[in-house]
Amino acid sequence: MYKNNGFSAVNYISFLFDSKDLSDLIDRFTACTVIINEDNKLISGLNQKVTQENDTKELIASKKLELENLNEENKSKLNEVNEKKASQEVVKKELEDEQSRLSETITQNEIALISSEISTIDSSSNRTALQNAVTSIKAKLPQFTMAGAINKANDYISKGNEKIASLPVETSPPASSGSSSSSSSSSSLISYSNPPSQDRIARTLKVQATAYTGDGVTATGTKPVRIPSGMSSIAVDPSVIPLNSTVYVEGYGYAIATDTGGAIKGSIIDLYMNSESDCKAWGRRNVTVYVLK
Repeated sequence: MYKNNGFSAVNYISFLFDSKDLSDLIDRFTACTVIINEDNKLISGLNQKVTQENDTKELIASKKLELENLNEENKSKLNEVNEKKASQEVVKKELEDEQSRLSETITQNEIALISSEISTIDSSSNRTALQNAVTSIKAKLPQFTMAGAINKANDYISKGNEKIASLPVETSPPASSGSSSSSSSSSSLISYSNPPSQDRIARTLKVQATAYTGDGVTATGTKPVRIPSGMSSIAVDPSVIPLNSTVYVEGYGYAIATDTGGAIKGSIIDLYMNSESDCKAWGRRNVTVYVLK
């Protein structure tokens, strides 16, 4: 009696004309109306479900597209993270290599401070020369920061002492010359409480000396120290006093030129002190510096 979204008028009329009487006609008309209304409701419900299903399909397709886009975005971000990680690994490796090279350079710089003493201990059999070499290494050792240099210094202190101990005991000279010989031997030994002897001085300079303090490392990689009875650290202009030079500073004592500074130009040196009060007490002075052989 009906087709999609409606009923067939021909079937409807034919159904009504088949009525036996007026009462049957009314019943048939009422039945057709009820059937058509119910079927229209059913069709409307089906159409609504189809619409909902289509909407759901579109939503699913939209969500699927969002997920695909999100997945691509996550892949892109993951690639970026992996690239950054790889880049960081490269930088880390470069820093580790640079640190290794720097450590090796500092170690070699520290060993260079005692190269002459090492040469003496390796080659000399003179008691006084060996004693001076051992004493000098001991005086410079507090400035060392690298394990390799510290170990080598201690090894040569031991080696020097062993060579000294293995030397034959010197016999006492005759009384008439003993005093002179003893005095000569004693004067040739290094004493960090006395100025250097003339034969140890390579150059004499008149300079202006300031003072500084603080933590950190020097230009040669060593730690600055102030040891009045041993070797201290000073900053110099390398064009005037080469780095790693051993010097004697009037009023300050023995030191090694291990540091530099922006204000340290020409005939100016900077003396390391253990405190600010020591720096203030020193102030700025004109002093004589003896660069030692």
